[in-house]
Amino acid sequence: MPALAGARERSVYARWQAYSHNMRVDPDLLAYYNFEHETHGTKLFNAAAGNALNTRYSSQEFDGVIDTPNWTTQGRWTGKPALSFIPALYTQGVSISPKASSTHAKEITVMGWVRFFGPPTGSDIIADKWVEKDDMRCWSLEFKVDDLRWKTSSDGTEDGRVRLKADVKDMYGLWMHFAATYDGKDMRLYVNGGLQDEDSQ
Repeated sequence: MPALAGARERSVYARWQAYSHNMRVDPDLLAYYNFEHETHGTKLFNAAAGNALNTRYSSQEFDGVIDTPNWTTQGRWTGKPALSFIPALYTQGVSISPKASSTHAKEITVMGWVRFFGPPTGSDIIADKWVEKDDMRCWSLEFKVDDLRWKTSSDGTEDGRVRLKADVKDMYGLWMHFAATYDGKDMRLYVNGGLQDEDSQ
């Protein structure tokens, strides 16, 4: 049934494309990165449309650099590449402008597609903005032991931290979609659309 499987894959991808387009044009979205193309080398371009009414926002401020990129042909979608990170190479990663990372946000949503092939040797940071500063909301999404972990802090210290966890060891080798949210009070962590953990801060 290869033809049927291929048609289903194309249908799912088309739905994702429609969803991601609506997301990119959301005026509340600060940054959107697409790793389906490696034609830009180490350059990372923010594809979010941004809020045209907010003259202080510039999508280019959220452009970044991919450090020591390692591309794989086994992306989430058939025929699309993905960016692969080797845990032992701590120089690998994506860095965004410090000006952009200093942006204060009362509400936070971080989401994307990831695939883990086994537990990390330590703690692998997927994305974070963590600075010890009294008036800055800090957050971090990481992979540790067998868990996807989402934490925020009111001031960048451990005392102000709240952490959520989702056990993902049954999904090693599979692509999964995660969404980590904070609405100013409640934190939630989703995997493949299902709520895995929640708490208040």
